[in-house]
Amino acid sequence: MQESFATTKVRPIRKVFIINENDFCTFNMIVKHLMGEIDGIYNLIFESSPIIFESNITEFVNRFDPDIVINYSTLDDIALAKNFKTEVHSAHVSDFNLFRYGSPLYTFTGMPYLLRKYPDLLPTKVYSSSNISTEPNDL
Repeated sequence: MQESFATTKVRPIRKVFIINENDFCTFNMIVKHLMGEIDGIYNLIFESSPIIFESNITEFVNRFDPDIVINYSTLDDIALAKNFKTEVHSAHVSDFNLFRYGSPLYTFTGMPYLLRKYPDLLPTKVYSSSNISTEPNDL
């Protein structure tokens, strides 16, 4: 029997937030939300000024390699998607839920129910890396 392996990198969802200029309420809400995520400090927040479409900002965001852009601003979602070449979600739609795009921190004080019920789900090996870096290729 032939064995084959696939190598992949699992990382938390990388987000870019776009907020209106001087919108401190939204900024505080985003920061509070990110404090409970694994990689919260590594997400980007930009004001919706015209410089966001300049080449140096676009290149910076592309090097960050975001999975999604979350638009809290009045900027057009299609223009943002075209500029950053990634999926844009508007926070102004009725069913928007920021928790849908997170990687929350969880701790367990005991074994979760499903692991007690189905012990075969318990991983036999856990892989980790001692190389901690914020470069896109290292994650």
